[in-house]
Amino acid sequence: MTTATSQSQIRSREDKGIAMLLGIITGIVADGALHDLEVKMLHTWLTDNQAVASTWPGSAVVAVIEAAIADGSIDANERTKLLDLLTGLAANQFAETGSASPEVIALPVDNECSVNLKSARVCLTGEFAHGTRGFCEQLTVQAGAELRSTVNGKTDYLVLGANASPSWAHTSFGRKIQQAIEAQREGSKVKIISEERWKSALT
Repeated sequence: MTTATSQSQIRSREDKGIAMLLGIITGIVADGALHDLEVKMLHTWLTDNQAVASTWPGSAVVAVIEAAIADGSIDANERTKLLDLLTGLAANQFAETGSASPEVIALPVDNECSVNLKSARVCLTGEFAHGTRGFCEQLTVQAGAELRSTVNGKTDYLVLGANASPSWAHTSFGRKIQQAIEAQREGSKVKIISEERWKSALT
């Protein structure tokens, strides 16, 4: 088995796991409420599926659930925070809006960091509201940045386009986010920023 084939199979399993997680979440939030039994079921499923739990967005769900249940009970604020996260990740709402804004699918963007594109190594992903990918890449280069096609420990910014297809979990959009988060865990200072933050940095 070649390395490429092995990586392809791993990626396929990850995609299927994430799709299954989003399907479970969509079912949970369908009634607009979140019950303790549903939280327990979701936590158990993630515990049994560590590959998904260790990959965004599963890792984000695990973190919020474990913070909520740490003291043995879920208070109103914890329940609201978790429900908001799950609703944001729910496949049905994402499909309705087609938007990849942080409010909709709880993307792990850094809204507090300063953004300086000059001499920065930048990777763009997703579909941009500002224009075609080629046009946005041209603007990025004009701002003094170096374009990168993939994300690694040397990347400075991963820019998320404001529009994405409902199948984002199975595209390079989702995988590049996973790569950036993994790089952060390994000590990289790569920042995940929104298209809006990118546009502001252009000027």
